[in-house]
Amino acid sequence: MRLAIAPALTLAVALVSATPAARAGDVLTTTTFEGFPGLTAPESYANNASGSSVGDGSFAFNGNGFNNHYDDTFGPYWDGWAISNQTLPTSPNADFMNQYLAVPTAGAGGSSNYAVAYSPESVFRSNYATITLAQGQSAYSIDVANTLYAFMAITQGDGWARAFGLGDSFKLSIEGLDASGQVVGSVDVTLADYTSQDSRDWYVRDDWTTVDLTSLGSAARSLRFDFETTDVGALDGEARTPLTAAFDNFTTFAPAAAVPEPATWALMSLGLAGTLIFGRSGWRKV
Repeated sequence: MRLAIAPALTLAVALVSATPAARAGDVLTTTTFEGFPGLTAPESYANNASGSSVGDGSFAFNGNGFNNHYDDTFGPYWDGWAISNQTLPTSPNADFMNQYLAVPTAGAGGSSNYAVAYSPESVFRSNYATITLAQGQSAYSIDVANTLYAFMAITQGDGWARAFGLGDSFKLSIEGLDASGQVVGSVDVTLADYTSQDSRDWYVRDDWTTVDLTSLGSAARSLRFDFETTDVGALDGEARTPLTAAFDNFTTFAPAAAVPEPATWALMSLGLAGTLIFGRSGWRKV
């Protein structure tokens, strides 16, 4: 099922996103978030609320760690990652309870489960959703979509955010961090773009798109999800747009071992006398 969006807010122009090509021998591992034991009921979500008032933890999938912080000291609060299987809005309006619903109303390809990232940045707290990569794995690709919470805030505004107008944008930077926490590269994803002078070119991403992460390379041992919006408070500079998005099909890969070319093998064999040596180095627009 797809959400019915008002025609004035939807412009049907396709954004094409190509899935990166794997090399022969690369071993791909895809996290689909299916079969997660914390989601046993339909229209539910897991944000690591465990009965304790404050807790830092993570979700583990295929050896990758998805961070999470939960705190109900002053009311339910979470950041980092949550897992959801929601397909229906919990409120007809731009409401924070729709933070667990991807705009496509299902996981990528119509699957049941997907993840939601929230990276708050404010004068009070900044904490980014991150993925710690499994040993020996490099980032390959991930599917991204807006949450209904962010989508409605952008297109209609709410009590905190204003509806976007000319010059506004909402973007995500997926940053690769090395073992020491230094940024070694980033991949940008535009979630909404109202920068064109022609309003017919304005769009908010309303479907899943596959993002190529291979440019981050093997030096990236974790991924940080950093959102940027032009809707910020005039006095405090705090983001008004919900800094959240939905994700699915997170794929990593173990690079294939390099194999010498035939000519190289021939040169190696010249100095061998009966000994066999094997060498190996190890928009869619809306």
